[in-house]
Amino acid sequence: MALLEHFRYLARYAMFDDPDIVTEFGYLLAEGADDPVELSPALVQLLKGMPKAVEIWSVTNSLLGAVDLASAAAELGWALIAHISGCELHRSPIMPLAVSAQSALQIGALQECCTCRFRLLPDVLLHRYATHYGYHVEALGSRPVYVDGVRVLAKQYEWPNLAPILADH
Repeated sequence: MALLEHFRYLARYAMFDDPDIVTEFGYLLAEGADDPVELSPALVQLLKGMPKAVEIWSVTNSLLGAVDLASAAAELGWALIAHISGCELHRSPIMPLAVSAQSALQIGALQECCTCRFRLLPDVLLHRYATHYGYHVEALGSRPVYVDGVRVLAKQYEWPNLAPILADH
């Protein structure tokens, strides 16, 4: 089955924010994404399917901005699998927040934002995601942000940039 077909199949079931779906995505990248000509349009199509797992959005954005797409896919795929299996936030009943440099999804009464590196998005993608799923986006303000358990200074952290190919989608 072509990678695009695998991603279409995955997108059908990615309507849930489920670590198993994210792990399957990681395996597809790590083991089957060795053709950059096929991978790039397949990733764009996957995001057009609006998967609910923020990790898919984050990794796709990172890959589409990579110079060597095939090796980045394998590297990020294995890193995603290892992270999901070892991240305490992903094993808790409360998923880590999706966060950008300026905003987070539905912080509510939380005094701090806890997330992981695979749920960081450029501000534009965070707003697209929130708009599609009807989530409220709130400014981080002065709330402390923790990424993978380490407190970061939001203004000095290296946030992901929007992949140029996603600017128009």
